[in-house]
Amino acid sequence: MKALYIITGASKGIGEALANQLEQDSNNEVLRLARTNPNALPNLITVDLTDETASVKVMTDWLKPRLEIAKSVTLINNAGTVEPMGIVGKINASQLLQALMLNVGVVIALTSAFVTLTDNFDGQKFVMNISSGAGRNAYEGWGVYCATKAAVDRFTEVLMKEQSIKANPVKVTSIAPGIIDTGMQSIIRSHSEEYFPNVDRFIDYKNTGKLSSPEATAAALINYLHSEKMGTFAITDIRD
Repeated sequence: MKALYIITGASKGIGEALANQLEQDSNNEVLRLARTNPNALPNLITVDLTDETASVKVMTDWLKPRLEIAKSVTLINNAGTVEPMGIVGKINASQLLQALMLNVGVVIALTSAFVTLTDNFDGQKFVMNISSGAGRNAYEGWGVYCATKAAVDRFTEVLMKEQSIKANPVKVTSIAPGIIDTGMQSIIRSHSEEYFPNVDRFIDYKNTGKLSSPEATAAALINYLHSEKMGTFAITDIRD
């Protein structure tokens, strides 16, 4: 019997670190979904995650025949973008639709398909949505990012309510992973104060070593996923 994991955005950052650590256990089987496959990994399927039809098909085709040999199934919605950054009035409209689809649309589409596929599955079922403190606090220049992460939090709350009446519910959480030293942080630091008034704070995080590593963050997320806390709180923070 296998523990199955589906991880979006798994070619870099937290997603890559999660997949790398989970794959160390031979009892786990991991499907990585990402836009690119720079290391030519055999278990990474490249797909434009903003195309929800294609994303759902890839996950369905991989998961459906494996359910018979699975003891648990986990979907980790990790892929996301911080762009477009900018105070209201300077938001790049051409990037807006992609952000809405990647940060919110694909989370809803994949989770909905996952719930349908596993409805009659007798093993454990988990959905972990990687959120952000930006979904719970307002930051100038992050109107889109704050709004999309808040949407994921609300969606997770709805899913938990819906699953609470099930005999074998999907255990779900929307978890903020803290501030991590990833490519997203580089993008944040590259913006001017005009577009992101808090940029100096994030430069200071980097210069003073306050950023967590993707590896340490992934280990903490996996520990949470396998703990009794998982599924208890719809919205949480790895630092709590």
